[in-house]
Amino acid sequence: MFAMLSSLLWLCTTIYAIGYLEGSANRKRFFGFFSLCVASTIGIALADNLFTFLVFYEMLTLSTYPLVVHRGTEQALNAGRVYLRYTLSAGWYCCWVRCCCIA
Repeated sequence: MFAMLSSLLWLCTTIYAIGYLEGSANRKRFFGFFSLCVASTIGIALADNLFTFLVFYEMLTLSTYPLVVHRGTEQALNAGRVYLRYTLSAGWYCCWVRCCCIA
């Protein structure tokens, strides 16, 4: 169910992004990482265990970063640093909780 809903939302996002980025530099790079995000989200939806879930979550984190900093402005780069700080620390915290506290 989540995979189907996610696919529908990514389709809507793709249609919007095509129009939004028309004439923009580095469209191919953007849509390459965009495709990795879609694949990562489907991987999260279909994850069978916590380890696989965390692998796809980190893959989503790293493949979304180029989308955040796509414009290359100082503001975008600052937002990218904050994004990585939050998402990577959350992923490592979940991994630590799983390995140290629940195991």
